[in-house]
Amino acid sequence: MGGQSGRPSTYSRSTALFSISPDAGEEEIIHEYFHHIDWTLARPPAQTVSTDFTNPVGWELHLEVNRLGQLGAEGRNALREQIKGNVFLEDLFGSLTFNKVGRGHLIHYFVQNPGSQQREAFADLGTLYAKGYWSRVKAVAPDLAKAFEEWLDLVLTKE
Repeated sequence: MGGQSGRPSTYSRSTALFSISPDAGEEEIIHEYFHHIDWTLARPPAQTVSTDFTNPVGWELHLEVNRLGQLGAEGRNALREQIKGNVFLEDLFGSLTFNKVGRGHLIHYFVQNPGSQQREAFADLGTLYAKGYWSRVKAVAPDLAKAFEEWLDLVLTKE
């Protein structure tokens, strides 16, 4: 993301430290925290929750990337209209479609970092859920929303 300072906020998985832009908003901080959650709640041998196909959200992210890859120009245009105006929805679908729908990281980021599509999407899902935009996610990606909710239930009810 990154605010007016131009310096993006980041999360380092190797150190588990955040670097938050001085002008970051609450949503950007939540986004980075969901990167932390993604890495720390993964079950080995998976590195992250978002790339673990044995849990509901990891598998559904994989399926969603494939589904969106099948969209034609008309479908992509319709989806663009549905997500317009919400930076985290645009980032979510930018991640899932290599920016064919929405916008976010540059393509080389995804190519150089395997699993980054799913990791970015996971952080966006967490932000959208935490900030009250969940009804929009449910409207445009109901299966993905349901899988994220199932994963949250698993995590929150674990003893």
